Amino acid sequence: MSKFYDVRMVRVDDEYLRLVVDGHEYRIALDRCSPLLKAAPQAERDTFKVLGSGYGIHWPTIDEDLSVRWLLDQAQMIE
Repeated sequence: MSKFYDVRMVRVDDEYLRLVVDGHEYRIALDRCSPLLKAAPQAERDTFKVLGSGYGIHWPTIDEDLSVRWLLDQAQMIE
């Protein structure tokens, strides 16, 4: 099975969802990507699973699924 994306890091703080995907670092404001993540306590933000071949990220305790492709379209690449 080939990978859609190579997701190496996922971190959520009070302002941003930060990702390292295919060797590039990205960030997206929580206001833009997920009210559920923004409202969740840090322990729930830290509990996630990268789905299958990297096509999505799932936070089971808040029942949130986000497509990596959609996140990359919304995100700002960090130099």
